Amino acid sequence: MSDQGFYTVFARKYRPRKFSELVAQGSVSTTLRNALKTEKVYHAYLFTGPRGVGKTTSARILAKALNCPNVVDSDPCGECETCLQIAEGQHSDVLEIDGASNNGIAQVRELRENAAYLPKESRYKIYIIDEVHMLSMAAFNGLLKTLEEPPPHVAFIMATTEPQKIPATVQSRCQRFDFKRLTAEEIGERVQFIADSEGIEIDAEAIYHIGRLAEGSMRDAQSYLDQLVAFCGEKIAGADAAAVLGVVPDEIYLECTRLIGAQSAAEVFPFVEKLNLDGHDPTLFLRGYVEHLRTLIALGLGANPPEVRRMPVELRDAHVEAAALLPVGDLVRAARVIGEAERSIRVAANPRLELELALVRLAMLSSTVDLERVLSGLGQGAGGTGRAAPAAGSKGAGGAARVKRGERISRQDVEASGRRPFDAVGGQKPAQERGKGKERGEKTPRETERMNRAEKLDAAVGRGGEAEKPEVAKPEPELEREREREREREREREQAQEQEQVEVQGLPQRLSRLFEGRKPVVAAALKGARMRLVEPGRVEILVAAGSRSVLPRLQDRETQLEMRQKIESWLGHPVEVSISANAAAKGGGAAGSPRTRVPSHTPKRFETIDLDKIAADEPLVRELVEQFKIG
Repeated sequence: MSDQGFYTVFARKYRPRKFSELVAQGSVSTTLRNALKTEKVYHAYLFTGPRGVGKTTSARILAKALNCPNVVDSDPCGECETCLQIAEGQHSDVLEIDGASNNGIAQVRELRENAAYLPKESRYKIYIIDEVHMLSMAAFNGLLKTLEEPPPHVAFIMATTEPQKIPATVQSRCQRFDFKRLTAEEIGERVQFIADSEGIEIDAEAIYHIGRLAEGSMRDAQSYLDQLVAFCGEKIAGADAAAVLGVVPDEIYLECTRLIGAQSAAEVFPFVEKLNLDGHDPTLFLRGYVEHLRTLIALGLGANPPEVRRMPVELRDAHVEAAALLPVGDLVRAARVIGEAERSIRVAANPRLELELALVRLAMLSSTVDLERVLSGLGQGAGGTGRAAPAAGSKGAGGAARVKRGERISRQDVEASGRRPFDAVGGQKPAQERGKGKERGEKTPRETERMNRAEKLDAAVGRGGEAEKPEVAKPEPELEREREREREREREREQAQEQEQVEVQGLPQRLSRLFEGRKPVVAAALKGARMRLVEPGRVEILVAAGSRSVLPRLQDRETQLEMRQKIESWLGHPVEVSISANAAAKGGGAAGSPRTRVPSHTPKRFETIDLDKIAADEPLVRELVEQFKIG
């Protein structure tokens, strides 16, 4: 207990007071101590790194080393009045500023004004700005000039967990030190040191849980130790540590792995039920299970990861046994499935269901088939080498049953070769069924095709100059039946052609209605045209001889394409369309069209227009005469 009667937490009680006491930050402490020895101290420092790794602690140690009158080997004494006041945050010349609550330009302006005054008690006036990334952009800009050219008695030490948020102009005016994350071994050694100093008995499993949960933060590890001491007293066991800290025990992860290895999908639901009753969060379980699978993958590949070396002996042996339950390929697939489930469970309405589905999916996945072993069972013919594949029941060089190309591998074949059974889709009958057919005298499809091909070749070409085999005459009734079938097919073709000819004859009028309003000249020319079927798949449009002037518009690529598409949709099959002028085609129109007079001022050669003569040659004119009744 402290003088004020309050309990001093381990994070404060065991905070390093010298550079030599810093844990895992050797490069930082060595650089700063050398700078102090050679009196080459910079005017601005930037300490970056994760939480709880010693940034603020190092800033205080540096401030004490700059102002302590009893420095020994660049380390402050830690016992003088200056060191004690700085450690308690009460020294008038060492000001600790919280960047989150003093992030405006007004606070920076006040800081600049105070920096101009000399220190009251010590050699340096030091500003420690914690969480400096919380300053506003205006505050950073106001601090730039002071950072670059501060008074000779002022030093700045800034600490942050997010250096990417600090402007480059500010970083370029500072010496930057990156603090690294602590390893689980380094945290475990420090926890054991604190436990020994406090007379606390703690086992290796509890230290292992603390190191894993701390995630590289010494402050977090010390807080977990405080929590365990409050619950367990002076004797801390691994089971108690797992229960208090909410850690999912490794035994549960091992049980889940055994469940997946045995493909016991039905056991997933009672497993998740027990997990839920024990109060374990599904998200935390999945996050820890991914790490567990990673450890098993490393063990399966022959590695010895640090987390395994930290485990107690019994737990280490259990992990080695679990790694042997599944192939590495299955463990990789399981890690991918769990990783996807961890991402989706964060936004899921029912996290428990997501966990159950992920584990059921893993328990139902078939084992990874070794590709090399599958290929060893295939015939050489599948490789395209030109060599014939052995028969289905024959043995290859490796002793495995060879399979022909295109055949389906049966379940019996796979089980006989020692591989895990799997189903193939498609292909021919299994080799065993074809073997039964051969015993009954039946020929395989490949043999039948080969025999037919040989017979055709013998019939077409004589072998070795021999005379061709005489054609065997067919019986008379059979020939008569073939002739009758041929005549029947010919009649059907003629009837279909006549029917199509009838359908074609009415198409010009339908095409004319199609172009009305859009292309009146084309519509008028098609109204009096004829269409005939030249041959199957080819039709010819015959327009009146007097409509030759319209032919370019009819033969326009866009117009002809539109006509062909419509004709194909009406007939139901592709056709070729040709357009020509023919005197036999006649347009519609009323006979006896009147002669029209023009005004007297019209030139003499245009005094009269013979509409009858023009209408005889131009169907469009006839159409206009009918519509407008010119007379």
